[in-house]
Amino acid sequence: MVSYVFFEKGKIDLIERIALSFALSISTVPLLVFYLNLLGVKITRVSVILDVLFIILVSAVVRFIKNGKNTKTNL
Repeated sequence: MVSYVFFEKGKIDLIERIALSFALSISTVPLLVFYLNLLGVKITRVSVILDVLFIILVSAVVRFIKNGKNTKTNL
C-alpha cells in the first residue's frame, strides 16, 4: 500500500512494485518500532502488529486523499 503513495497505478510494473514494497517494509517497520521503543513503548508482538496496521492505515488515507484530488481535477 505504501508503494501506491509514491507511484500511481501503471507507473511501475508488478515486479518493481513488489521489490519497492519489500524494501519499504524492511525500512519503515524497524524504524517505527525503534523510535516507539525510544518513546517508551514496549516491543511486543501486539505492538509491532499495531505499528504495521498504523503504517497501512496512514498510507491508505494518503492514497485515497491523493486519488480524491486526482478525480476532482479530471472532471
